[in-house]
Amino acid sequence: MKFSKKNIFLILMFGLIAILVFMSTRETKKYVKDGKKEQPDFAYESLLKDNDGIIVLCYHRVLKDTVVTNFAYSISHNSQLHEYNVFLQDFEQQMTFLKKNHIKVLTSSELIEKLNKKEVIGKAVVITFDDIDKSLPENAYPIMKKLDLPFTQFIITGKVGQTIDGSQMSTWKEIKKMNENPLVTSGLHTNDLHYQENFEPILSTNISKKVVQKDYQKSQKAFDEKLDQKGKVFAYPYGAQNKDLEDYMLQDGIQGIFTLSPGVVTNETLTLSQVFRVTNVEF
Repeated sequence: MKFSKKNIFLILMFGLIAILVFMSTRETKKYVKDGKKEQPDFAYESLLKDNDGIIVLCYHRVLKDTVVTNFAYSISHNSQLHEYNVFLQDFEQQMTFLKKNHIKVLTSSELIEKLNKKEVIGKAVVITFDDIDKSLPENAYPIMKKLDLPFTQFIITGKVGQTIDGSQMSTWKEIKKMNENPLVTSGLHTNDLHYQENFEPILSTNISKKVVQKDYQKSQKAFDEKLDQKGKVFAYPYGAQNKDLEDYMLQDGIQGIFTLSPGVVTNETLTLSQVFRVTNVEF
């Protein structure tokens, strides 16, 4: 059987790609480890201790452990890629751990109520997702539904259905379907202020009060039109806080504002406008 030069070239190219993918997959765990902080913000075993407090967990993308995903992980030294994303198998283990160990999983509304009443007793968690790309309805949501665990989804209303940094955002149809489940709370993640300028989150710059207020209004309008409700909780993109936006949202009735500052919510937590969340999780 004779092979043309073109066929030989293609065979060699496919062989080279296969070798590269194999090598990159072997290195994935090393890169993931290198990409994480030396000390995690949170370890699941700490939930078995007796200290009072509510841990608010923040997830972004829950990815299937595929050759393509492994390859993307292995070639990237971006710490945010490793810190904010989790493999589906690991995520399911984490959620199953909560269920098997009878760790109370609260809604964001229950968190707010307990903190307002200073009734944070025992250990509990709140599960949140930022951005809301396709991996939530396709990968994470089925697990949450199966285990009957509540969560909050923070939506970039102006980017729904679009592609951001290589991630395909969920559609309003998918978001609405999840939102109809009593387990799910929908919150705001800005309308169109989820980006950086010169490597700095736009909300951390001297952005005008008028711009942030108008963006917030657009988010609430989208919630009214698409979900027939008003957003009651908000999460800062990149954890970048903005005092003008905070003041405006609180005046409008926002009940809780979530950051990316690691910490535990206790009865000593002074404000619901800067709720701690952890992203760097160890299991």
